[in-house]
Amino acid sequence: MPALFRGPAVAAALLITALTPISATTTSAAHASSATATTTSAITTTAAETTPIGFASVNALGQNGTTGGAGGTEVTITTGAQLQDYAGRAGPFILRISGRIQISDMITVVANKTIIGLGTTAEITGGGLQLGSTTRPGNNVIIRNIKFTNADDDSISVTNKAHHV
Repeated sequence: MPALFRGPAVAAALLITALTPISATTTSAAHASSATATTTSAITTTAAETTPIGFASVNALGQNGTTGGAGGTEVTITTGAQLQDYAGRAGPFILRISGRIQISDMITVVANKTIIGLGTTAEITGGGLQLGSTTRPGNNVIIRNIKFTNADDDSISVTNKAHHV
Protein backbone atom coordinates (compact mmCIF):
# COMPACT_ATOMS: atom_id res chain seq x y z
CA MET A 1 0.00 0.00 0.00
CA PRO A 2 1.44 3.45 -0.87
CA ALA A 3 2.51 5.58 2.11
CA LEU A 4 -0.29 8.04 1.30
CA PHE A 5 -2.94 5.43 2.23
CA ARG A 6 -1.38 3.89 5.36
CA GLY A 7 -2.58 4.15 8.91
CA PRO A 8 -5.78 3.88 10.93
CA ALA A 9 -6.73 7.55 10.41
CA VAL A 10 -7.05 7.13 6.66
CA ALA A 11 -8.79 3.77 7.07
CA ALA A 12 -11.34 5.36 9.42
CA ALA A 13 -11.89 8.26 7.04
CA LEU A 14 -12.48 5.84 4.15
CA LEU A 15 -14.88 3.75 6.25
CA ILE A 16 -16.89 6.82 7.24
CA THR A 17 -17.11 7.85 3.60
CA ALA A 18 -18.18 4.33 2.58
CA LEU A 19 -20.95 4.26 5.20
CA THR A 20 -22.29 7.71 4.36
CA PRO A 21 -25.50 7.71 2.27
CA ILE A 22 -25.14 9.01 -1.26
CA SER A 23 -27.33 12.00 -0.40
CA ALA A 24 -25.02 13.02 2.43
CA THR A 25 -22.16 15.46 2.55
CA THR A 26 -18.99 14.20 4.22
CA THR A 27 -16.03 16.20 5.37
CA SER A 28 -13.00 14.27 6.60
CA ALA A 29 -9.58 15.38 7.70
CA ALA A 30 -6.86 12.95 8.69
CA HIS A 31 -3.84 14.24 10.56
CA ALA A 32 -0.96 11.89 11.19
CA SER A 33 2.21 12.39 13.17
CA SER A 34 5.00 9.90 13.68
CA ALA A 35 3.34 8.41 16.80
CA THR A 36 -0.40 9.06 16.61
CA ALA A 37 -3.18 9.46 14.09
CA THR A 38 -6.53 11.17 14.55
CA THR A 39 -9.58 11.51 12.35
CA THR A 40 -12.10 14.32 12.52
CA SER A 41 -15.35 13.85 10.62
CA ALA A 42 -18.54 15.82 10.24
CA ILE A 43 -21.39 14.01 8.51
CA THR A 44 -24.49 15.89 7.40
CA THR A 45 -27.32 13.84 5.96
CA THR A 46 -30.40 15.07 4.19
CA ALA A 47 -33.95 14.19 5.19
CA ALA A 48 -35.73 11.24 3.59
CA GLU A 49 -37.35 11.86 0.24
CA THR A 50 -40.84 13.33 0.62
CA THR A 51 -41.94 12.81 -2.97
CA PRO A 52 -41.44 9.79 -5.21
CA ILE A 53 -38.32 9.63 -7.36
CA GLY A 54 -37.32 7.31 -10.20
CA PHE A 55 -39.84 4.67 -11.26
CA ALA A 56 -42.12 5.62 -8.36
CA SER A 57 -42.79 8.96 -10.06
CA VAL A 58 -43.79 7.57 -13.48
CA ASN A 59 -47.15 8.58 -14.93
CA ALA A 60 -48.39 5.38 -16.60
CA LEU A 61 -51.04 2.65 -16.54
CA GLY A 62 -53.65 5.05 -15.18
CA GLN A 63 -51.53 5.98 -12.16
CA ASN A 64 -49.74 9.35 -11.82
CA GLY A 65 -46.83 8.42 -9.55
CA THR A 66 -46.87 6.20 -6.48
CA THR A 67 -48.80 7.60 -3.53
CA GLY A 68 -49.49 4.44 -1.51
CA GLY A 69 -52.06 5.05 1.20
CA ALA A 70 -51.80 8.85 1.14
CA GLY A 71 -54.97 10.44 2.47
CA GLY A 72 -56.15 7.18 4.00
CA THR A 73 -56.65 6.11 7.59
CA GLU A 74 -53.45 5.66 9.61
CA VAL A 75 -53.30 2.47 11.70
CA THR A 76 -50.55 1.22 14.02
CA ILE A 77 -50.08 -2.52 13.45
CA THR A 78 -48.77 -4.73 16.28
CA THR A 79 -50.04 -8.21 15.29
CA GLY A 80 -50.11 -10.43 12.23
CA ALA A 81 -53.91 -10.54 12.33
CA GLN A 82 -54.10 -6.74 12.16
CA LEU A 83 -51.63 -6.66 9.28
CA GLN A 84 -53.60 -9.25 7.31
CA ASP A 85 -56.88 -7.44 7.97
CA TYR A 86 -55.78 -3.93 6.97
CA ALA A 87 -53.48 -4.96 4.09
CA GLY A 88 -56.46 -6.69 2.46
CA ARG A 89 -58.98 -3.89 2.96
CA ALA A 90 -60.19 -1.82 0.02
CA GLY A 91 -59.16 1.81 -0.10
CA PRO A 92 -56.09 3.75 1.03
CA PHE A 93 -54.44 2.94 4.38
CA ILE A 94 -51.16 3.90 6.02
CA LEU A 95 -50.05 0.91 8.09
CA ARG A 96 -47.37 1.70 10.67
CA ILE A 97 -45.55 -1.46 11.77
CA SER A 98 -44.59 -1.31 15.44
CA GLY A 99 -42.12 -3.89 16.73
CA ARG A 100 -41.87 -7.49 15.59
CA ILE A 101 -44.84 -9.00 13.73
CA GLN A 102 -44.94 -12.81 13.53
CA ILE A 103 -46.77 -14.29 10.54
CA SER A 104 -46.74 -17.79 9.06
CA ASP A 105 -47.37 -17.22 5.35
CA MET A 106 -47.68 -14.55 2.69
CA ILE A 107 -50.12 -11.71 3.40
CA THR A 108 -51.89 -10.24 0.37
CA VAL A 109 -51.54 -6.47 0.08
CA VAL A 110 -54.10 -4.80 -2.17
CA ALA A 111 -53.96 -1.40 -3.87
CA ASN A 112 -53.29 1.95 -2.22
CA LYS A 113 -51.30 0.99 0.87
CA THR A 114 -48.28 2.46 2.61
CA ILE A 115 -46.61 -0.01 4.97
CA ILE A 116 -43.91 1.72 6.98
CA GLY A 117 -41.88 0.62 9.97
CA LEU A 118 -41.80 2.77 13.09
CA GLY A 119 -38.35 3.41 14.54
CA THR A 120 -35.57 0.87 14.17
CA THR A 121 -37.32 -2.28 15.43
CA ALA A 122 -40.04 -2.82 12.81
CA GLU A 123 -39.82 -6.42 11.61
CA ILE A 124 -42.00 -8.94 9.80
CA THR A 125 -40.86 -12.50 10.47
CA GLY A 126 -41.97 -15.95 9.33
CA GLY A 127 -43.61 -14.84 6.10
CA GLY A 128 -43.89 -11.95 3.69
CA LEU A 129 -46.05 -9.59 1.68
CA GLN A 130 -47.62 -10.51 -1.66
CA LEU A 131 -48.65 -7.45 -3.63
CA GLY A 132 -51.90 -8.31 -5.34
CA SER A 133 -53.79 -11.49 -6.09
CA THR A 134 -55.42 -12.91 -9.19
CA THR A 135 -58.62 -10.99 -8.44
CA ARG A 136 -57.39 -7.91 -6.54
CA PRO A 137 -54.54 -5.69 -7.80
CA GLY A 138 -51.58 -4.75 -5.61
CA ASN A 139 -50.86 -1.47 -7.37
CA ASN A 140 -49.72 1.77 -5.75
CA VAL A 141 -48.00 0.25 -2.70
CA ILE A 142 -45.14 1.76 -0.70
CA ILE A 143 -43.09 -0.40 1.73
CA ARG A 144 -40.35 1.27 3.79
CA ASN A 145 -38.19 0.81 6.87
CA ILE A 146 -39.07 -2.83 7.69
CA LYS A 147 -36.72 -5.74 8.33
CA PHE A 148 -37.92 -9.10 6.95
CA THR A 149 -36.65 -12.36 8.49
CA ASN A 150 -37.23 -16.12 8.37
CA ALA A 151 -39.57 -16.26 5.38
CA ASP A 152 -39.91 -19.63 3.63
CA ASP A 153 -40.41 -17.82 0.32
CA ASP A 154 -39.91 -14.25 -0.90
CA SER A 155 -40.29 -11.55 1.72
CA ILE A 156 -41.93 -9.24 -0.83
CA SER A 157 -43.57 -10.74 -3.90
CA VAL A 158 -44.80 -8.45 -6.68
CA THR A 159 -47.29 -10.51 -8.68
CA ASN A 160 -50.23 -10.42 -11.04
CA LYS A 161 -49.17 -7.36 -13.02
CA ALA A 162 -48.85 -5.13 -9.94
CA HIS A 163 -47.33 -1.75 -10.79
CA HIS A 164 -46.35 1.47 -9.05
CA VAL A 165 -44.74 -0.39 -6.18
